[in-house]
Amino acid sequence: MIESINTLTVKKYSLFDKTNKIHYFKKWWNILPANLFSKKIVKLADSIHNKLSGKNIGNTLDKEDHKISLTNRIQLLISLYQATYNLLENLGTINKWKRGIGLKETINNDIKEYTDKILKYTGYTIKKVKDLELLKNEVDRLTEKYAEFFPEDEEEPKKGATFMQIYLGVISNMNLPFSYEMTMADFFDAFDATTERVKKYDKEKKINKKL
Repeated sequence: MIESINTLTVKKYSLFDKTNKIHYFKKWWNILPANLFSKKIVKLADSIHNKLSGKNIGNTLDKEDHKISLTNRIQLLISLYQATYNLLENLGTINKWKRGIGLKETINNDIKEYTDKILKYTGYTIKKVKDLELLKNEVDRLTEKYAEFFPEDEEEPKKGATFMQIYLGVISNMNLPFSYEMTMADFFDAFDATTERVKKYDKEKKINKKL
């Protein structure tokens, strides 16, 4: 009743991209209203959109990878700081009370697990609460780097290319003939090949710069 990725043509998807009218996803012989198939159509449209927007070419891909990596590192160090601080601070207070009444001090093995991770990821040895100032400074340094690399006041992102612009770029890159009847499945084969070609070109360009 509706097209699939293997039957939907470039022409039909391009018309949908321009008009946002879901009836372009119906089979030509389907006389029923498109809204009866809206869930399936939206699922297909989303999968195509995600495929297109999920492919970050060249520098955009590298930048996004760097952003994710840096964000994950900062979040990890913040978590380690919070957990270690709480354990050291609370344990210090508890043991101070125990010493005051002649009881044996408590040993928390969880602290070693966290301090070992801090040593692994930063090279810092943490034994006391005041040592965590080193970790705090590292988090401050990384967050400053994040702000430098990914400023919030970057110019507004340009409006994304239309599907037809992407299509023309792909077939040009792959030396393919223009065809409205190309299926989206075939287009994505060419799209993936183009993406790999661009990534390889960018990688070679970086290597040549180092030479």
